[in-house]
Amino acid sequence: MSRATKDPWMSALQGGEAPIYLLHGEEPLFAREAAEWLRRRSLEGAIEDFNLDRVNAASSQLDVGRLANAARTPPMMAEKRVIWVQRAELLNVWPKERLGPLLDYIKAPDTGTCFIFEATTKLDKKRALYKALSKKGAPVVIIEQSKVKGEELTRYALREARGLGLSLSEEAMSLLQAASEDDLNRTRDALHKLKLYVGERSEVSAEDVKDLLPEAGLQAQIWDLADLVLERNKERVLEITRALLSALPSQSERSGLTILLHSLLFKRVEGAMVAQALRKTGGGAQELASLTGMHPYGAKKLMQSLSKIRFSPADLARAVRLLLHAEHALKGHKLPNELILEQLLLELCLL
Repeated sequence: MSRATKDPWMSALQGGEAPIYLLHGEEPLFAREAAEWLRRRSLEGAIEDFNLDRVNAASSQLDVGRLANAARTPPMMAEKRVIWVQRAELLNVWPKERLGPLLDYIKAPDTGTCFIFEATTKLDKKRALYKALSKKGAPVVIIEQSKVKGEELTRYALREARGLGLSLSEEAMSLLQAASEDDLNRTRDALHKLKLYVGERSEVSAEDVKDLLPEAGLQAQIWDLADLVLERNKERVLEITRALLSALPSQSERSGLTILLHSLLFKRVEGAMVAQALRKTGGGAQELASLTGMHPYGAKKLMQSLSKIRFSPADLARAVRLLLHAEHALKGHKLPNELILEQLLLELCLL
């Protein structure tokens, strides 16, 4: 059984015994892993060439009548046959009339076939195919995976790392997720790159992540910058900001960095507001991570640094207003983004 079966949602696959599966949602990686597991489970010990029909709904040659007939064909020297339709979201937009044979099959599927609809996005539930699959009493298992983020993404990444024989420190994992912009596929790809980078070594440090992923090193600097803003260290804030911007060769890259800096500052200020409120009620890093979607390590660091934050709750509220004003300016003002950002940083430090 694959590593993916350890994910909580995989238990919904019911051992691969259902005749039809619809796998869709905001995380295509899970749909693909679930489909792969169903294929292996259903064809265990069988000859795949005789019992697997894998088609892509993007193909102009797709014939749903032929697909339905293949699904009714008995397996050859095997317990099951597998029909696997990839990019099912494209099939879902077909009109009801064009889907006729497939809709008839869904009403009375063959128990000797595992029919898999694998989508890379969330399906439109108003379309004919989805309605047929989701009809009450239909012998269909539907699994919709929402976007993985926050603590759930951290748990998935830790499982993936353990499967690769890696052990990441809290800071390393936090940097990795930030550099991957909390995207599951990018986080997974980065872990596989780290495996190659560290070789036989299992321990992965924050420095390893920074060395391999330039964006992680940048992220660490931005975190430091945000902390310095909340400490009102104006001189260091301007020094680091100017150094970061001057290192970029093009205007478009500098503009992109100003937007990234603004976004992270916004998140850090909002996080500080929540952290201060939690401290008054006895809450801690776990609650902060849950409420804000922050990585647990980042939440713990923020709670630990509250004593250094020289902003009152009223100051933080004013900071939010300044950040909102700057966001509007960054989207349409004639001034260069660097000047707008520098003015914002000065105003924040002088609150």
